[in-house]
Amino acid sequence: MEGLVMATSLIGATIITIFFGPVSDAVGRYRLLMLCTTLAHEEEDKQAKGPYHEEEGGEVEQ
Repeated sequence: MEGLVMATSLIGATIITIFFGPVSDAVGRYRLLMLCTTLAHEEEDKQAKGPYHEEEGGEVEQ
């Protein structure tokens, strides 16, 4: 099972590298790094709040 997980991780990393290499060359490495950091931070905030949390208006989002 560990071999399958490792192989899948390496294949995923290879595919991501092939795709994001040209994208980062076109957009710029700094901008792409800031975009990825922002998206990761937003996702982390969503997971920390949980599926049911109050919005600013007092309504519970489901």
